[in-house]
Amino acid sequence: PRAKPTDWADWDFDIFWCERSGSAAQAQAEKMKKQLESEGAKGRIRVRLLPDSINDRPGYQHAGYVVRYNAGEEAQSNRLKALGDPSVGPAASFVTSISYQSTPWYLSAFLCPLRPAG
Repeated sequence: PRAKPTDWADWDFDIFWCERSGSAAQAQAEKMKKQLESEGAKGRIRVRLLPDSINDRPGYQHAGYVVRYNAGEEAQSNRLKALGDPSVGPAASFVTSISYQSTPWYLSAFLCPLRPAG
């Protein structure tokens, strides 16, 4: 069963796309944002560039598709994963990863696929 749209109302989201992944990742991030909005998310929803210079730092180094959450937010992170998976296509899937930075009522997603050859 689909969750009630109001379940997203109080949450904030940052959807990061990695610079080295290019415009395809940016388009996936925008699609994910639109899906959140269509499901009733009312908090802050931002699509943001994650520059290579930041992603190369310890604590980042994201590759692939990742949803970061705090302890106690497992249900919401799994919902965001389920919402995001169709945005990235059938050949990819988000993984969830705990964040040790306290960010209540906030989830972040990282879209950092390897760039396709060509």
